[in-house]
Amino acid sequence: MNSPVSSIRPAVINHVLKGLLHFSLAAFLGFLAVQFGFLDERMQEQGVQLGFGAGFGAVALGFALAGCRNVHALLRPPSLALDPEGIRLRCWRGTGFAGFFLPYYLVREHGIPWADFGQTEAFTYRVNGVPLEQELRIQTPGGVVAFGWDVFSPNVARIQRHILDYVDELFRGPKRAEANLPDLQRQRWQQPLRLQFSVMPFWVAPLALAGAGLAGWGGPLAGLSDEWSGVIAIMCGLGALAAGSRWRRARGNRIVELRGDGLALGSSPDSLRVIAWTDIQFVRPQTFASTFGWGAAGTPALVGLEIRRVDGRYRTIEGLAAGELEKLHALLEPPLDAVIAARVQMASGTAPEAAAVAAGLAPR
Repeated sequence: MNSPVSSIRPAVINHVLKGLLHFSLAAFLGFLAVQFGFLDERMQEQGVQLGFGAGFGAVALGFALAGCRNVHALLRPPSLALDPEGIRLRCWRGTGFAGFFLPYYLVREHGIPWADFGQTEAFTYRVNGVPLEQELRIQTPGGVVAFGWDVFSPNVARIQRHILDYVDELFRGPKRAEANLPDLQRQRWQQPLRLQFSVMPFWVAPLALAGAGLAGWGGPLAGLSDEWSGVIAIMCGLGALAAGSRWRRARGNRIVELRGDGLALGSSPDSLRVIAWTDIQFVRPQTFASTFGWGAAGTPALVGLEIRRVDGRYRTIEGLAAGELEKLHALLEPPLDAVIAARVQMASGTAPEAAAVAAGLAPR
């Protein structure tokens, strides 16, 4: 980010499409309401006929109000701007029960100084694994400031990443330049360090899938009820999806090698791809908190590392155990004060590894 001020584009296309859809459905249902209420032949029970008309009319009104809210979003677009003072935000948070009956969104404006900026969370509410709502939440001393996934053009995860990048460059950029971590990494890993991690085996997914098919077809033959056969088949199917996804995300990170020319990643020694130390701006931990039912979210767990390059691209390390990720993060993103102390000792003639360990950096 070369500019001290950065902004996020508001959503436009999705509001245009949703507005057209909502108004089209409102017109169609309104036509049906008129047909049932006034134009068709009278039914013997006029109350039933009017009830049908009123029902269609109420649903048509709901879609018409939703269409008006999309027009309001286009006429008074949201805004999110980041500057050295803080965040300036104009947005709305969902609709809510009362907002469902309004032809406009309840717009709120927030000014969040960086001193009041707390943790951010890209929250997704799912039912049976299907995402129904997603919003970005920002913790402040005055409470949570949040907005949904249809307010701005980028999704909430990208907006969260953009804000965190801005904060990192604003507050840690000067110290990162002073520490010159790439030079320390280049000297420290002249003798490479190879880490080989255990990942989910590929055969677990097809084995679980075979179990789902066996439970579905062979369960009744083995004396299981149809209900239990279905439950076992569904659980095995979900297990196959989870195992396959974990293997796919982790297979390219099975071998991690820290060496003088950069960070090498791959699934085998012959497939390692190198990211030069000078191309890595920082390494950010990724956390995830889950919840069951309506309960509160649990303690966030470390699920990945996000390598941010100086050109803005990202490379993610996922699918490893939390302890392995913690070890790798300590090696790739050590405290900048400790890096500065290590470089001072290296300037006085201490070997890079000895200087790093003496300064408090994680050992090999």
